Amino acid sequence: MAPKLPDSVEELRASGNLSFRNGQFAEAATLYSRALRMLQAQGSSDPEKESVLYSNRAACHLKDGNCIDCIKDCTSALALVPFGMKPLLRRASAYEALEKYTLAYMDYLTVLQIDDSVTSALEGSSRALCHLVLKQYKEAVKDCTEALRLDGKNVKAFYRRAQAYKALKDYKASFADINNLLQIEPRNGPAQKLRQEVNRSLN
Repeated sequence: MAPKLPDSVEELRASGNLSFRNGQFAEAATLYSRALRMLQAQGSSDPEKESVLYSNRAACHLKDGNCIDCIKDCTSALALVPFGMKPLLRRASAYEALEKYTLAYMDYLTVLQIDDSVTSALEGSSRALCHLVLKQYKEAVKDCTEALRLDGKNVKAFYRRAQAYKALKDYKASFADINNLLQIEPRNGPAQKLRQEVNRSLN
């Protein structure tokens, strides 16, 4: 059984969790950073707790659309605890937001190899992501449209279809999908970033 974290580190993590739930992602990231520094300064060897803090901070970066730092923190978390589900899924989402589809797909596949019942790895259409990897954008649009017919609030399907439309230079359709996504998840950082990119192409 892993030793209990000192109260101060536990309190910082709990405060970070609360800030995250309240949508204060930058504040949560700062609290997780302080908890990490404190844990590392104490020299206590607790890779699981350290990995969780990196993964939690990665979630903050992802929500704020800071995909590069999300990937760094997920990679740090996975170096401490290989095959952690949450950092793998978060890193996959960040890679996808950066249009690094092959790397995203590899992380999603790793998750499925660990646990083939994980539905979050298959949000939207995993086939659509496959089509994006292969630059088969029309097929990606079809798969996402089918996923949205089954679940009209499928955020991943909206996001992937918007990416496919962008690649097909159908910027109006891409913009419409991003707006639909943001009505469901107003603070989705990667979607906000994609909207800015598509908006520049529209103007």
